[in-house]
Amino acid sequence: MGTDPTEPDARPRSHAGHDLPVVVTPLGPEEIVARLDVAARRGRLAGYHPGVGPLALFFVRDFGAPFEGTLIARLHRDAAGSALSFRARVRPLVPAIFFLVLALSVWPGVWLMESFLGLFPGSASWPWSGWWYLPLTVVGGAWAMWTALRRSRASIAAEAVQLVRRVADELDGAASR
Repeated sequence: MGTDPTEPDARPRSHAGHDLPVVVTPLGPEEIVARLDVAARRGRLAGYHPGVGPLALFFVRDFGAPFEGTLIARLHRDAAGSALSFRARVRPLVPAIFFLVLALSVWPGVWLMESFLGLFPGSASWPWSGWWYLPLTVVGGAWAMWTALRRSRASIAAEAVQLVRRVADELDGAASR
């Protein structure tokens, strides 16, 4: 038996920083997918999708805030049964769009601020507002991105543990660390 986690017959290894429980069940992969599909159709496992290939038996998405997350399940098999290990991550599309909007809104903001300040009497003696506006928006945008990602990761980690326990209940398995 190999120790490579990509092999379907290998038991999961503990990884540093990996704190999601491992679900041990006597069921095979077909029965696991069938039971979880029934649970998803009955509304007990929203966001469930069967996976493709040996790296993901299934995945659950659409949880977490402000950015959504994905919980990916890997199957590890041996003679004793099946074990599912999980990995949770932020879905990258919405954070990329958020970053793009933040980055593209900086320069038009300089023009808007210049035109706004030009409305006040005596504003002609002011220096160009880009000297103070650009650092404020770049630092503020980076802080907003960092805060949103940090909150999303915390939300995803908390909800992932609940989802793993729900999967264990559906599979009549035991969730252990």
